Amino acid sequence: MNTSTVRHSLSTLLADRAAATPAATALREPGGDLAYRELAALAGGIQAALTEAGVRPGDRVAVLAPQTAAAVAAVHAVLAAGAAYVPLDPASPPARWAAVCAMSTPRAVVGTGEALAKLTAELPHLPVVDLDVPRPGAALAPVAREAADLGAVLPTSGSTGVPKGVAISREALLAFASWMVDTFEVAADDVLAGFSPLHFDVSVFSLFGSALAGAALAPAPAQLAGFPAELAAWAEEAGITVWYSVPYPLARLGTLDAAVLERRLGRLRTVCFAGEVFPHGRLATLMGRMPWVRYTNLYGPTETNVCTFEPVTAPPAGPVAIGGPACGAECWVERDGERVDAVGEVGELIVAGPTVADGYWGNAEETARRFRFGPRYRSGRAYATGDQVRILPGGRYAYLGRRDHMVKIRGQRLELEEVESVLGTAEGVTGVCVVAVTPPGRPTVLCAAVTGDRLDHAALRSHCRGRLPGWAIPQRFLELPAIPLTSTGKTDRQEVRRRIAAESA
Repeated sequence: MNTSTVRHSLSTLLADRAAATPAATALREPGGDLAYRELAALAGGIQAALTEAGVRPGDRVAVLAPQTAAAVAAVHAVLAAGAAYVPLDPASPPARWAAVCAMSTPRAVVGTGEALAKLTAELPHLPVVDLDVPRPGAALAPVAREAADLGAVLPTSGSTGVPKGVAISREALLAFASWMVDTFEVAADDVLAGFSPLHFDVSVFSLFGSALAGAALAPAPAQLAGFPAELAAWAEEAGITVWYSVPYPLARLGTLDAAVLERRLGRLRTVCFAGEVFPHGRLATLMGRMPWVRYTNLYGPTETNVCTFEPVTAPPAGPVAIGGPACGAECWVERDGERVDAVGEVGELIVAGPTVADGYWGNAEETARRFRFGPRYRSGRAYATGDQVRILPGGRYAYLGRRDHMVKIRGQRLELEEVESVLGTAEGVTGVCVVAVTPPGRPTVLCAAVTGDRLDHAALRSHCRGRLPGWAIPQRFLELPAIPLTSTGKTDRQEVRRRIAAESA
């Protein structure tokens, strides 16, 4: 690993890497490889355009593009200009982009394609840097910034329907990328799979960890996630060695034969997954078919990036723990405002440490509700995750679910993930999402959306009956061609509820 050859500053990260290993591959795309000197020159041209658009140190710049070479260069250009990037989800409607921009007040927007045209129609006053317009390469001219200065504002949903922006410092972004590079021994000959869109915090590793290590980044075509054969072929062609994503594409890979996986993904050595629970049955299948790979479960909300991790050394027979502290974090559990530390205790996970965000941009009230500040906290800040965990031996934790996924059925408290875990082991089931539905004037019932081949609803109920109390068995099953996902690859429970309601109408 050669992270020591670059200075630990996001402003200078790409420029320093290009100076240290100019000919090394930075980006690997179907159209060809891009060397670090070429990526730096592309970023330099974008930085010049940002300066012409009036961007100054301390500003924010919206980035509306999928994870491509141009988008990666744009993020580095924004940071080199001394600004913070605000990634917009290309799959969202223009009204959502406008709401994020209203929250983050960017000085300009960098983007590409039809999405950029739609945004400029929505916000005609916003200066634009079009990545589709050819421009000469230029030398990056990094502006010195303090480590504690803002590096990114990552949009996330708000309970009121108005998006919140997680304000993350440059040092917090770099702390996570550095931990990943060191922990998983990422080296210059590695190829990182870039699966996550820029607005999802999983992308922080691929964006900055690749430059830290001098490794190559291979952005994955988003449409491949649900097609395992094509996904494996892409991974083989790109030479992927390190994979970090949500569980869905990995679970799909696990449907392929072991011989195919060994032939296609023989170079793959490290798999990290995060974002939601990986059904243990699907994970066990994947591990059984790719036993040469090192597997790790990473956990953490956007506000902490990753704060715990659990190496998975054998195919699991039950739910995988989220493990112990990562990235120099300090973690503890509170119940009813009091700290609990005995093995077996259950409560809310609280996190302090170098990867914890600074708060919500422009939202002091929400920041005060979820964040804590002061010298008694590691790195001066802590975040109340809202996630329920159980304390395990050795300073580790088991994830029980979010409070908003905990429901009451017949007066009994139930985590929806528990039912999903059971259904996920039923014969023929390839995907599952369980939701609680409360019809007008009627008690709450469980409904399960499932995917698979030749599913027998009676057999599914029988499978649950042997593993769950009667009140925890779904009363309805809805077969879908695929479980709906959000733009970041997580299960879209709201869409599942909408489809169930449409079926009932």
